[in-house]
Amino acid sequence: MVEPTTQGVEPKPAQREITKVLIVDDDETIRTTLGDIFRKRGYFIAAVGTAAEALEQVKKNPFHFAVIDIHLPDMSGTELLEQIRKINFKINCIMITGHSEEKPEVSVEKGAMAHLMKPLKLDQLMAIFNRKEV
Repeated sequence: MVEPTTQGVEPKPAQREITKVLIVDDDETIRTTLGDIFRKRGYFIAAVGTAAEALEQVKKNPFHFAVIDIHLPDMSGTELLEQIRKINFKINCIMITGHSEEKPEVSVEKGAMAHLMKPLKLDQLMAIFNRKEV
């Protein structure tokens, strides 16, 4: 009987899991811009404009990150954050807003990992992603 050998055979490199990002913003320009940026970095992207669409996506896909606008047409972003966390507690949620009166500590208390002001600074956003990379 001949024993199989692995001598001279290099192991295949471990495949890195593709980072999955959900973008939730009623502004199509922001959805498109962020989607393009993340796709170029090799991420899987789903971009939606309402909380209802976001919840459907979260039920279907195991996202690693969600970038959520605080002001959505059908539900506040903080309410959506709470709903998302009930479905998948592991999603790293980043809240975004163009309104300075929003209190960042409210988002963080509800489970967001960050609260960013629009216009978004790409280096700041990517630093958050890099800290929690899959």
